[in-house]
Amino acid sequence: MNTGTVAPIFSIIVPVYNVERYLEKCLTSIANQTLKDIEVIIINDGSTDNSLEICELFSKKYKNFYLFTKSNEGQGVARNFGLDKSRGQYIIFVDSDDWIDENLCKDTEALMRASLADFGNFGLDFIGEEGNVIKKFTYFNKAPYYDKEIFHKALLDDGILSVSGNKVYKRSLLRENGIYFPPIRANEDIYFSRAVAQSSRHCIFIDKIYYHALVRTGSTSRKMSTGIYYATKSLIDYEENHFDLVDSYTRQLFNAHIVKLWTYLLIQGCFRVDGEDEFSKCLDIANEGYFGKYSASKKVTKHLNLKNRFLAFLCRHPKILRFSTGLAAKFKIFPY
Repeated sequence: MNTGTVAPIFSIIVPVYNVERYLEKCLTSIANQTLKDIEVIIINDGSTDNSLEICELFSKKYKNFYLFTKSNEGQGVARNFGLDKSRGQYIIFVDSDDWIDENLCKDTEALMRASLADFGNFGLDFIGEEGNVIKKFTYFNKAPYYDKEIFHKALLDDGILSVSGNKVYKRSLLRENGIYFPPIRANEDIYFSRAVAQSSRHCIFIDKIYYHALVRTGSTSRKMSTGIYYATKSLIDYEENHFDLVDSYTRQLFNAHIVKLWTYLLIQGCFRVDGEDEFSKCLDIANEGYFGKYSASKKVTKHLNLKNRFLAFLCRHPKILRFSTGLAAKFKIFPY
C-alpha cells in the first residue's frame, strides 16, 4: 500500500464477503469516480467464492485500489480494519453489493470543505435485483444540525439515518474520538451512526441520491430469526455502556430509540419469521430488551411521531399485530 506523505482526499472502504455476482458493479462504480484523488481499501473478509479473484483483478488494474485479506469476522470488524489502513481526509463506506454515483466524491468534497462539517448525509435508494426502486430517501429539507442536537436527532433517525453508507465522514473526527464499529455481526451501523453523531458538532444534508443499496434475496439484512433479536439486545446493552445518557432528556430519547428499533424489528418479524412459536420467542427477547417497559411509558413515546406510536401500540398487542400484518400480506403490502 502506498505510504507516501501526501494523503488522498478520500478513502473508500469496501468489506467483501461472498458477493461474486455483485462485486464487479460495485468496484466499477468506485473506479469511475470523477474525482480521482482517492484510495480504495478492499477487505476480503474470508470469502469462499470467487470474490477474491475479482478483487485481485481490480487491485492489479487500478494503482489506487489496495486489497487486504483476513479471516471472516463480520462486516463491522472488516470496516474497522479498513479504517486503520486509511489515510484520506474523508471516509466513505460502500457495501460490496451496492454501488455509488460517479460524482459522489467530487460533489461531497466541495460541500464538506465549504461547510467545515464533521459529516455529511446524502440520499440513498433501495433497489431490487430486477432494478425496481423499492424505497428512497432523498429530500431531507433540513438545515444543518449542530452540537447536541445532532445526537438527539440521530437517536430517532430524524434526518440522520441508522446506516453508514449514506454519509461522508471527516477521518479526523473518527480517529480523534476513537469511533469504530462494535464487535457484533448485526446492527453495527446503528451504533456507529449514533457514535458519530454524539461526537460531532456540525453535520450537513445533501439533497441528492448518491448511494444505491441492493435488496437481494438471502442477504443478511433480509433474514429474520431469533439471532437478529438477540444481537439487537446486545446492541442496546453496548449503546448503554458507550453513550452519554446522564441527562434525563437524552435518556428519554434513547429509550424512545429502543422502542422504535424494537417496533421496526417486530413488524419485520411478522413477515419474515416463520411460525407463532418462533415469533413469540422474538417478542420475549424484545421485552427483555425493555420494549414492553418503555413502549408503555408516555414520557418515552411522546418523543415518537404519531405513526411510530401507533405501530408501537400494535406491537404491544401481538394478536392484533399478527392479524394486521397478515391482512397486509394478502394485499401484497410488505415492508421494504
